[in-house]
This record gives sequence, structure tokens and C-alpha cells, in this order.
Amino acid sequence: MSVLGTVRKLVVGLVVLAFVVGWTGFWVAAAEIHSMQGDLISVLLTGAIGAVPVAAILARTVPTSGLEARAGNAMDRMTPS
Repeated sequence: MSVLGTVRKLVVGLVVLAFVVGWTGFWVAAAEIHSMQGDLISVLLTGAIGAVPVAAILARTVPTSGLEARAGNAMDRMTPS
């Protein structure tokens, strides 16, 4: 991998991290406002709205190569000989 590719990957990672931190901070603050008002349903909905995109971003960025290899090995053991 070239130096430019490594720098680009680092910059994109930092931008994604900044977005996730900002997004999470915003929705946590919104949930706290609802909590202070005693509105539990709004707290749960606000938390869900804030958590879904963060979970989706993390799911896309987590490396899956090791997980696929382990799943493949587990499936091999289940195959009858």
C-alpha cells in the first residue's frame, strides 16, 4: 500500500470517528433532555434513532475476514464424514 493510500485511509477513519462521536453526543444529550422531562418512551425512541446509524457504521467497519474463517471452520466440523 502506498503512503498516500495509508494517509487517505487514516483521514477517512478519523472523519468517521469524529462523526460517530458527534452523532452519539447529540443523541445522548437529546435522550437526557427527554429523561429530565420524565418521558421514558421518548428516551427509548431517541436512543434507538441515535444507536442504529452508529451500529450500522461499526458493523461496516469491523473486519470480517477472521469471523468468516472461524465460521467456515465451524461449518466444516458439522459436515458428516
